[in-house]
Amino acid sequence: DVGGDDAGATALGRFAPILQKRQGGYQMLYIINQYRPQTKTSEDAAQLLKEIEAASRLKATGIINNSHLQGLTRLTDVLSSLPFAEKTAGLLGLPLLATILPSPLQSELPQEDIPGILYPVEVVVTAPWQ
Repeated sequence: DVGGDDAGATALGRFAPILQKRQGGYQMLYIINQYRPQTKTSEDAAQLLKEIEAASRLKATGIINNSHLQGLTRLTDVLSSLPFAEKTAGLLGLPLLATILPSPLQSELPQEDIPGILYPVEVVVTAPWQ
């Protein structure tokens, strides 16, 4: 995790020559969140990745949709982010590998099929103000 912008990715760029030579290649996953101010649209998210790639001198290999509102996240927030994630992946020509779902919301999932892979996670990070 390099912080989600080109400033953090600059530090990753130091390792680009090593990663690019690595036998078997590397994976660089772009984690997107529709609810962040700088990535409210797919076009914004695509542009931010281009900046991250330029700063890191590495290319992303896949996308993870982690659209959330921290502890306020509802199932509808996650499900309504799916079109954003799919459009972003399409704009970038990258596979959408998964959508993160806070595990307590898993019991609320409807029975019908939901596109893509939903990956439930247990949230263990506590913000400094909590």
